Formats: sequence, structure tokens, C-alpha cells
Amino acid sequence: RLQREIETIRADKSRPAPSAAMTSPAPDSASAPGVDANIDLQTAILDEARSFLAAGGEKAKARSDVEVLDLASGDFLVRIAAPDLFGAGEAKVSPELRASVDRLGELIVKSGRRLRIEGHADYDDSEAISRKASTYPNTWELSAARAAALAQYWMRKFDLEPTKIESAAYGKYRPLEKKVGRPSQANRRIEVVILRVQ
Repeated sequence: RLQREIETIRADKSRPAPSAAMTSPAPDSASAPGVDANIDLQTAILDEARSFLAAGGEKAKARSDVEVLDLASGDFLVRIAAPDLFGAGEAKVSPELRASVDRLGELIVKSGRRLRIEGHADYDDSEAISRKASTYPNTWELSAARAAALAQYWMRKFDLEPTKIESAAYGKYRPLEKKVGRPSQANRRIEVVILRVQ
């Protein structure tokens, strides 16, 4: 769906401009390169996500691991919502998905854009915490640890400047919309907001 939207945006940009009577005030010239950079980066991330999902075989292709979503602000969001991204009550990315997270991280970091990494938790995390099977006292702190752990990992691995990264935590309070094929464990996820070109 997003790929179709990207193609539509590109097609709209290639059409001749309407007459002066029909145009709204021209945006400043600096915004056009930002739009192009956004579209190109979104396309590259989608291609990379498809590539590593295809390499993972049928099991990987059956999951909705990565989504790229436009935000109204001009930023866009990369959602990594694999059911096995984190163990219940844990903040470390599972070894099975580390290579995929690395490949996405490398692409995102190469953009030079500022990032906000957002951590989320789910019902299984709450259960692990209530059974004392987690070292975290609540899903707020768990989701904060997830976001901070990924931020620090990418900073070390890709020499990312700390001034270009921030983190946020939402606990279990922002679950994804229920849809066919999306397991509840997908709420145990990371979302990376790639901030627009200033």
C-alpha cells in the first residue's frame, strides 16, 4: 500500500504544474529536496525490509515485521513489529532478529537524519512482570529500556551522534490496531520516527 502511495506521489510530481490561477502560494524552495529525500529513503527502507524478509524464507514472509508510515508532520515512521523481536519482559533484541535490525539501522543511520526510537510493550510483558519473571517493575520502564537499548546499540555500532537520537516509552498503552494476521505479540515492538529534513 505504501509503495503505491510513493509511486502516486512521484507521478504527481512529474505532471505539469497547473496554471497560476489554480496554484496555491509556492512553498519555499528548500522543501522540495526534503520531499525527494523522504520518498527516496522510504523506498530504500521498504526495499531493504522486503529483501531481508525474503531471505528469511516462508516463515519470515508470513509475518508483518516492518511497516513504513507517513506522519502528517512530514516525519515518517519505521515500525519493527516482529512477534519475536523481544522475549516477554525482556529489553534485548532477540539474536534471531539482530541481523535484520542491524541492516535497517545501517540504512536509517546513513540518512543522517535525527531519530526518535519509541519502545512499546504488551500483555505478555505485563504478565511476566506480575510473575516477577522480568527485572522491570512495569511496562513503562520495560519499554523505555527497549528504546534506550536500541538507541545505545546503534550509537555504538554505527558511530551515531547522540545529539541525533532520542527515545520515548509508551508501555502497553498504545497497542496496534487489530487486524488479520497480526499477532498480539507484535505490540512488543520498536518504532523509529525519522524526523523530516529541516
